[in-house]
Amino acid sequence: MLISNDNCYLDPIVRQIIFGHRHVVAADREGTETMKMEAWEHEFEQAFRLCNLEYRPMYSAIALQKLEQDKKLAVDMKIAMERYFWRRVCDRQPFGDTRRVADQFGRSLEENYGVEPGPFLDLAECYWTFQIEMRDVLPAYFETWLAQALIAVESELRTLFFPTPGPIAMPRRLRKSAQRTYLQQAAPDFPIERYLKENPMLRGWWG
Repeated sequence: MLISNDNCYLDPIVRQIIFGHRHVVAADREGTETMKMEAWEHEFEQAFRLCNLEYRPMYSAIALQKLEQDKKLAVDMKIAMERYFWRRVCDRQPFGDTRRVADQFGRSLEENYGVEPGPFLDLAECYWTFQIEMRDVLPAYFETWLAQALIAVESELRTLFFPTPGPIAMPRRLRKSAQRTYLQQAAPDFPIERYLKENPMLRGWWG
């Protein structure tokens, strides 16, 4: 199995939340496909299954209720989505059309980072498509369990793997060590050492 399900816990209430089966997309101005909330619900359903959690067909509106006091629900959902994210990375399955990433950067990820196909590019494609598709459902769904879980996952990934360069950035040596430790726990089947070797953000031109 790609990622261990040990200690993969979600609140019993969250376990009963439905995530619709429809993978709904819409075309943007360039003809590429963008995800909508129904599609993110489908992704969360897959994340729950990855953690071997019970799935019960209920109304999807429950999943979209606004947060009140119990933000632990969003944290629990973040655990499942984080594991699912790394499954997608290892399976080389971005969360959306990579042409949208090229539109954002003005060039492809290969050109932007100066890399060839490999584990770094697999991670970059998953991260940037995840970020772009997440932004599509904000701010309309900002105060929902699903959106808060997506925001939490994106924030953690950005901080550790795609930080903004500058004087306050974590030193490369420490960032490399932190990434190795994280990956050994979160994605042990990921080619960690090759990723660290090929990661251009851990070399001199960045940070």
